[in-house]
Amino acid sequence: MGTIEKSFLPILNQLLIERVSKCERDFDDELFACQYGINTAVACLATSHYLHADDRLGAACKLHCSKVIHDFLAAFQLARSSMHSQAANAIRLACETAWQSAAFHERPALVEAWYRGEQLRPIDIRSAIKRLAKQRQFLYQELSAIAHPNPQAMVALRSWPAGQKEIDLDVLLPVYQAEEIARTLRALFVAQFIAQLDFDAYHLGSLEDEQRSALAVQAKCMAEYYTKVIEPSLPSELCGITMQMQLTADSGG
Repeated sequence: MGTIEKSFLPILNQLLIERVSKCERDFDDELFACQYGINTAVACLATSHYLHADDRLGAACKLHCSKVIHDFLAAFQLARSSMHSQAANAIRLACETAWQSAAFHERPALVEAWYRGEQLRPIDIRSAIKRLAKQRQFLYQELSAIAHPNPQAMVALRSWPAGQKEIDLDVLLPVYQAEEIARTLRALFVAQFIAQLDFDAYHLGSLEDEQRSALAVQAKCMAEYYTKVIEPSLPSELCGITMQMQLTADSGG
């Protein structure tokens, strides 16, 4: 393999460090909310290990909980760097993983199909979960529009002017656009919130009262942020998710 005289990787790394630092200054509240979402995902993994036996559903739930954490973490790092399309891909993967786990709890027969190596289509997984169907569809469509090489995925990109010989470092990363960063972080939080509600729906009822109350606090804290920051920007038919969350919490499953 040949070598090049100068690597652009150190330059890119420095640009990313500067970009992350700027994002942390400008989006402290949004980043804190997403960090909280990652922490709750870790708590869900611990709860899954505590509750589930070593059967096939339990093993699948634990594996899915682990992968969701990794996907959320990847999306969080990419969003801070303004890598919107890449972050959207990671968020979408997290949704597919979390929702598949929910579908497994809803329809245990899907677990056996998964273990046999059958490819479970995301659209079939979404149809298996009746709860929050409109919210899932809206979020998935938003993510897909940015994850795929559609015009929406290119809005923050720039190209070199014709005839320019020197590399413009500004084109190596997407443009720092506050609106796009906020949109990506909101999408990440919504994915985290829905995943938390799904987990609660299938696990709260198996916990003792004290444990149930401690776990339910996570969704309630996320609901406060969702109601204050997320819902005002959504179509009216997609609101009311916190009411469904409250019904789930009150019923314990």
